[in-house]
Amino acid sequence: VDCLIVGGGIVGVAVARNLQSTFSNLKCLLVEKEDILAKHQTGHNSGVIHAGVYYKPDSLKAKLCIEGLKRIYEYCDANHLPYRKCGKIIVAVERDQLARLDDLYQRAKQNGVQDVRMLDSNQIREIEPNCRGIRAIHSPHTGIVDYGLLCRHFGKSFEQLGGRIALNFEADKFLPSDDPSYPIRITSKTNSSYLSRYVITCGGLQADQLAMACGGSKNPTIVPFRGDYLKLKRNTEKLKINGNIYPVPDPKFPFLGVHFTPRMDGSVWLGPNAVLSMKREGYGLLDFSPRDMIDHVLNGGLRKLAWKHLGYGFNEMRRAYSLRATVHELQKFVPALNVSDVERGPSGVRAQALSSDGNLVEDFVFETVNTGDLKNRILHVRNAPSPAATSSLPIADMIRLLSIIMSLAQQLAEMGFQQPQIDSAINTGKAANLEQAIDWITSHEGEIASGGVESAQPTLNLSSSTAATTTEAASEANSLKCDECGKLLKDADMATAHALRTNHSSFSECTEAIKPLTVEEKEEMKKKLQERIVARRQEQKIAEEQKAIEMEKKRIVDGKTLSDLKQKREEEEMKKIAEANRREKIETQLAKQRAIEQIEADKRARREKAAAEKNGGIVGDVPTPKPQPIVPPQPARQYDECNLQVRLSDGSTVRQLFKAADRFEKVMEWIRGTQQSGPFILVQNFPKKDFNENDNHKTLTELGLVPSGSLMVKALAHFQT
Repeated sequence: VDCLIVGGGIVGVAVARNLQSTFSNLKCLLVEKEDILAKHQTGHNSGVIHAGVYYKPDSLKAKLCIEGLKRIYEYCDANHLPYRKCGKIIVAVERDQLARLDDLYQRAKQNGVQDVRMLDSNQIREIEPNCRGIRAIHSPHTGIVDYGLLCRHFGKSFEQLGGRIALNFEADKFLPSDDPSYPIRITSKTNSSYLSRYVITCGGLQADQLAMACGGSKNPTIVPFRGDYLKLKRNTEKLKINGNIYPVPDPKFPFLGVHFTPRMDGSVWLGPNAVLSMKREGYGLLDFSPRDMIDHVLNGGLRKLAWKHLGYGFNEMRRAYSLRATVHELQKFVPALNVSDVERGPSGVRAQALSSDGNLVEDFVFETVNTGDLKNRILHVRNAPSPAATSSLPIADMIRLLSIIMSLAQQLAEMGFQQPQIDSAINTGKAANLEQAIDWITSHEGEIASGGVESAQPTLNLSSSTAATTTEAASEANSLKCDECGKLLKDADMATAHALRTNHSSFSECTEAIKPLTVEEKEEMKKKLQERIVARRQEQKIAEEQKAIEMEKKRIVDGKTLSDLKQKREEEEMKKIAEANRREKIETQLAKQRAIEQIEADKRARREKAAAEKNGGIVGDVPTPKPQPIVPPQPARQYDECNLQVRLSDGSTVRQLFKAADRFEKVMEWIRGTQQSGPFILVQNFPKKDFNENDNHKTLTELGLVPSGSLMVKALAHFQT
């Protein structure tokens, strides 16, 4: 067969139906170890169509549950299958639960749960007259359905589309076969076998065992948790339950807690508890499997989980054996409930994936086999707990896309590409078909080799329009023919790749066989591929060279701009220093002028006084000039040091502290020691001055360079002796 699906639960059957309806030429086989479909988790769950309230935003559970609820209702309507949209309330019965209830409400809004609202105590009684609570979340679109019936309808549809179902086939081994067209041999415990090109396992409680049988990872392991339900003996008026009544989940514990769930047959289930099952598919209190118990004992993650929730586990065990303990919990929501109103009901076993660190794996997990002879040919559903039944149709869509990606990876491997190259082309989401994948690999070889390719979720945009359709063939089909271009294609995978590449959507079976390529044709194909790779590398080389040129141009421009800015800043600093020197000199001159004027005024006053005494003889009659305030001249500041800044001929700036009494020749010697080569002179811009040999014996004070000065090195083109 082209694809073999292991597992007859609702996820496995939905996947098989999806593949067969999308690619009608595909030969699909579903194998199930039991004598009927939906015998385990699908046939033993509560039947709730979840709305997506609980799940972490942006998780697969949140996204697929929201879509799944809509799709389940649409499918049931289209196929006249019964369901009931009875709604659900999540009730806070204690005040310390209100904060968690508010958080849950915000999560529901963030997930996009339709028409969700908050209820007060009166509104709770309007919906559930016998329920008591402080506040509650109301999800009106939550419903119930018989998932066993739905699963069997999926199976019937799958067979009508051309698929086959093999019951009583317990897949045990997955081995390489001798047939290159069908490289996987799947054998059962009774030694019957099938050959297939690809395998998808949806094993539920056996998911980890199936994965390890293919060489997959041991983690996450599947731990079976049994849930025991009670049933209302009678749905009387005082105990009438209209819809689902759930508690506010406590994040400290891994399960939701007991709740009220109406069923399609009119009964009401109460519970369940959650206890470790002594057998993977053990629904009774005393069911036991030595092999499964050994697995439990050796499971380090399970020991960590048990130790972490020891008290919770004992309480769940107590409720498993005591009706009164379970009823006591349920009375918090429906006070009128008594032990005499209930009886023991059915049990279910939940397949919960557990990590090695003792934490429950919250989201759905899918895994492909990437090593050994079977790499890129087997896809495992490793974790699909609630709400997997609600999400079964969108999960099937996702697995269809993953299977196409897996097929693409296998084609690339057969062409000789290495696994890192294949992973890079697929994980970036840039390759929707074989041609795009080859283009990606050849144009990103450097990034792949250095590990610089960022990974993304694969997002192939496929729809039913790209599926291959068939027409009736009068005789056995040996190939597929594209009705739009006439190209012959070997199988459904090649038709899918052709449809993705060309957007052609009409295919028919053809009796004409595709002749195997001759050695010359293979060499020609190989030559074309090599030429394509060489051309791609040349294009990449030219692009890199052009990029290097542009970067060098930018570096030059940026360097010149930086140099200009630096020169401008230094000139501004020189101007500031020169301006400070100028102001200081002006202030000194003004002080001297004021002192001279005061001296002259004093002399004039004395002369006038002497003249008055000589003429009149009476000194007192001569008015004494009003003495002018004597402003003592500001003493010139004495500086002992000179802070000198010099810009060298290469544009760099150096600074040095000299004594004010140092001679200028010492500055010249210092400049020569800064690796300034060739003849040069020093110049000052403000005020303008060129220093020469006559200045060498002058002090820095005499040259006006104290307390600070700014000079520039001016290289001489010719040195004259």
